[in-house]
Amino acid sequence: MKLNDFFSPIFFIALGTAFLAVSVWVWISKGKNAKAIKAKYKLGGMILTLSFFAASCESVVQPPEVTCYMVAQSYVYIPTENNKAILSTGDTLFVAIANPNFAYYSYSMTDSTKTNILQEGMMIKSTDTNFHIIPIKNSIKYSGKIAIDFYGETKNKIQKEQLIGSGFFNFK
Repeated sequence: MKLNDFFSPIFFIALGTAFLAVSVWVWISKGKNAKAIKAKYKLGGMILTLSFFAASCESVVQPPEVTCYMVAQSYVYIPTENNKAILSTGDTLFVAIANPNFAYYSYSMTDSTKTNILQEGMMIKSTDTNFHIIPIKNSIKYSGKIAIDFYGETKNKIQKEQLIGSGFFNFK
């Protein structure tokens, strides 16, 4: 735990308490004490400024870590517990997508140099899990390292609109 993580809540509590005390001072003086109003504005401004810099969201999947003011981008995660270490024809690749921003997702499976497309298509949303699935065709005649690029699509059509992730796998 960082020292800042410990003192930040204490600092905000102290600022909030001081703001409440100054607010009571303004209320007692019925808003006629200029020093009380000036102190209340300063404390309020400090609280707003510091809360702007402290506001953030924690992402379930690391990376990306974003603040609440930024739109989180789609992120592809390939869970090792659901997939084989070495893929082969007839296997199914399970893919999780965190922060889904697209209606559809496609993929392109190529050799490691990305010159020959081995298979491409639309990812299928699994009905019983939270994964998208990619069934690997039996007709692929390749052995070695493969690259898979994942794309976000606005239509149910392979257009390769926005690359959201890539991965390399061993293929046998």
